[in-house]
Amino acid sequence: MTHPRTAPLSVCRYFTRSSLVLLLLTQVQTAWADFSTLVDPALRTCVTQLASKHQWSVPAEVTSIKCHNAKIKNLAGIASFTQLTSLSLYKNQLEEAHIPPLPHLTHLNLSGNQLSTLHLSDLPALTGCFVFKNKLHSLVLEGVPKLKKLKANNNQLTSLRFKNSPLLSKLYIFDNELENVDMDTLPTLSYFDARHNPMPDDFYDYLDTLNSVTVLHDGNAEDWQ
Repeated sequence: MTHPRTAPLSVCRYFTRSSLVLLLLTQVQTAWADFSTLVDPALRTCVTQLASKHQWSVPAEVTSIKCHNAKIKNLAGIASFTQLTSLSLYKNQLEEAHIPPLPHLTHLNLSGNQLSTLHLSDLPALTGCFVFKNKLHSLVLEGVPKLKKLKANNNQLTSLRFKNSPLLSKLYIFDNELENVDMDTLPTLSYFDARHNPMPDDFYDYLDTLNSVTVLHDGNAEDWQ
């Protein structure tokens, strides 16, 4: 009769010690992680949890922040996260947001908040901006030369201006209070959803002449049903 072999006690002790050392190192790293620049406690807690998962210890190591439905109210201190490529804060409690220069940021999602004020500046890598379902009355986009998609629908926009957005191809602004948009500033636009805005008929007529753009507006609503 044969008996199953068992690992030597020394091997078991080795793996047990290795696991313990790894656990202690992880705990020490988390304990030393410093995100005190973040003023909002909810945001700081979320980022600290992300840091523990990805083994980040300082803001400059953080590349992605995804904190949804976390009751975040303040973005102060986010400027120290200089390597961020993605910032997603969907469905929080932000009433205003000042996004500082973040040279590597490509994705920004602030949708589902209570934003009435949004300042964007010097985001040279940004390609996607999502700010739908807020309370924005005006929006100025400047310093975003690589922006390709903007979703700003379901706000209260009466003014929307673009400064140097030559690559913007998809624009969603339905359910706002806009009467017009300066299309001459958007040379590569290919998709434009402007439904449910108080735009005059002559602007609709102008939009219908743009053969290179797929346009959805109240004047041609029957075409899209």
